[in-house]
Amino acid sequence: MLKNKTLFIDCDDTLIMHDTEKSCIPESSYRAIELLKSNEHRLILATGRSNFQVEGIVKELDIDDMILFNGALVIAKGETIYDNPIGNGELNIVVNELLKNGNSIYAVDKEYQYIKDPKDIIRKFITERMRPGHKDYDGTYIRKIKKIDKTKRDYYFFMSLDKNHIIKNLTDILSNLQINIWEDDVIDIANKGVSKYSGIQLIQEHYNIDENDIYAFGDGYNDIEMIKNVKHGIVMGNSPKELQKYATYVAPSIEKDGFLIACQKLELI
Repeated sequence: MLKNKTLFIDCDDTLIMHDTEKSCIPESSYRAIELLKSNEHRLILATGRSNFQVEGIVKELDIDDMILFNGALVIAKGETIYDNPIGNGELNIVVNELLKNGNSIYAVDKEYQYIKDPKDIIRKFITERMRPGHKDYDGTYIRKIKKIDKTKRDYYFFMSLDKNHIIKNLTDILSNLQINIWEDDVIDIANKGVSKYSGIQLIQEHYNIDENDIYAFGDGYNDIEMIKNVKHGIVMGNSPKELQKYATYVAPSIEKDGFLIACQKLELI
């Protein structure tokens, strides 16, 4: 049985299971977390979510190391060791471009979610895919939504469900920002060089972790950098084929207790 490894764990569809009615952390995953801690493994969330979107989760699971906003904010033992919101110059370009068209926009800072939702799909995305998932969560996270405008803010990333339009209009004019595929029809915009893997590197240096002791668990396109660059990249069975080709192990889906089974197969528990 392995001990003292460091696990970077994605939230949505890796640790948290979503359907149209509810979100939850499966009982099998709670069991895995308990066993992992008993084997003295370090557990770190690696998520595209913001700090306020994981507050209940980290409190319930007693986790205080986090890679947030897909790597733009990194916290180690409650201390911020990296904080990199989008720079103001290109931020204005992005906001102006997104607001002048009929795009569905989702943006996040450390306090709120900001939306422009002419097609009524962003709110649905938030209510079905961004629910916290821990046992005692309520609807307060929904109230952290505001209408986006041109007010200057420290945004950490943007998401749009109008992929082709955004890529066509912004790709050639952004020098310090990158456009990433999030899901098949969803893109996000963030600082170049920022990813969950860049967050892993910061945590690795901070704690002086041997690369052979690092395990990453994910399921989506925003996990590609960390899965293909760590020694042990584990993806869920519900993940896209493009991600699975980089994995050292493909676990069953989250609905089939994939996180627990992966930890067992890898002898982490």
